[in-house]
Amino acid sequence: MVEPIRRQRYEEHRRELDFGRLHQRTRDHDPGFGQWLIRPTVGPLCRLVWRLHHEGRDNIPKRGPVIVAANHASFMDHFFIGVGVPRPVNFVAKSQLFTPATRTPFSVLGAYPVIRGAHDEESHTTSMAILARGSVLVTYPQGGRARGDEFGGRPRPGVGRLMYESGAPVVPTAVIGSAQVREWRRGHFPPVTVRFGTPMQVPPDPSSSLTSQRSLAEEVMRAVRALYDAG
Repeated sequence: MVEPIRRQRYEEHRRELDFGRLHQRTRDHDPGFGQWLIRPTVGPLCRLVWRLHHEGRDNIPKRGPVIVAANHASFMDHFFIGVGVPRPVNFVAKSQLFTPATRTPFSVLGAYPVIRGAHDEESHTTSMAILARGSVLVTYPQGGRARGDEFGGRPRPGVGRLMYESGAPVVPTAVIGSAQVREWRRGHFPPVTVRFGTPMQVPPDPSSSLTSQRSLAEEVMRAVRALYDAG
């Protein structure tokens, strides 16, 4: 039985300007040496502890902009996905994770903040800059970790907007088993599989409507769900 996740509140009281330097660094540079430094450690550790297995890695384009769109049930998803992508990756993460003590390490490792529950144009601008320079962006279309349902609810339109405005392909990605990762407290370490699907792409349309963006986001998540349910 999966341990229930406590309901969380996501109010962000810090000014958006507090994150300006983090956004600028991410817009200007791929992740620093820190990401490559921890991969040789984190990858084997995840494979040892959670028997982490990756499927469909060949579906990730070897060059050019890519959006990896995944379901999200655990903080560890960043690592489970990241070590399976053979390129530097940037992650969008909730702003509450970026404290004075953690903001620099997280930034060096490729994460940048999004203000949950707000129309965060700064985060969108950073996402577009990552894709414009031909890099890899990992995002979670449902907007946060699953609560109750291991897979999560309906997506927000953000990934659809990114697809239309950038023209970048999306690799639907299912993370299977990470909802049980917190069972480590009970000495349980269930296996985790990350399954990368066939890329999806649409012609650029910067004037796309919110309805079209939402519809496209739902199409992406249907592909993720199919991968998740594939066994």
